[in-house]
Amino acid sequence: HICARMFNVFNPTDPVAYRLEPLLSLRMKDAPPEHVPDYSGGGGVKAHVQLKGVMKAFADSAYDVATKDGGIKKAFIAPMKSLLGLDADEVASLQTATESIKALNGGERIDWELQEGLIESANDYVTAVVSHNRYFNNADFAAFVKAKLLMTFSSSTA
Repeated sequence: HICARMFNVFNPTDPVAYRLEPLLSLRMKDAPPEHVPDYSGGGGVKAHVQLKGVMKAFADSAYDVATKDGGIKKAFIAPMKSLLGLDADEVASLQTATESIKALNGGERIDWELQEGLIESANDYVTAVVSHNRYFNNADFAAFVKAKLLMTFSSSTA
């Protein structure tokens, strides 16, 4: 194999970054990308990134109320689905699409989103201007690449 796995790591405010998974499976447009773990904070998703996701869900529902027929019903159901989970058919369909992507990529997702810092999160417009050039200065990105390379080398020597 020339390339056993591929990781598309991107900054959410990078104006030229693009997700690849929805190109492989249209259903993946509904699956958010994985977050590159916050290695300095012990892994996981930063609190302000989680809060931003919740705020976006409510902003989207307010937009639905203002602009679409039947928007009030959708506005209250959609955020509840996102907070409480999708219905069983949606979960099964999304899980199948996710597993298909993982099967193509050595058991891993392809799309990985860098988590913004608190200051970056506060001003998306300024961040967008410089984000495309910030990948190699990002400690989480460096730790992610290191972890994936070590995992690859340790599995190939075993």
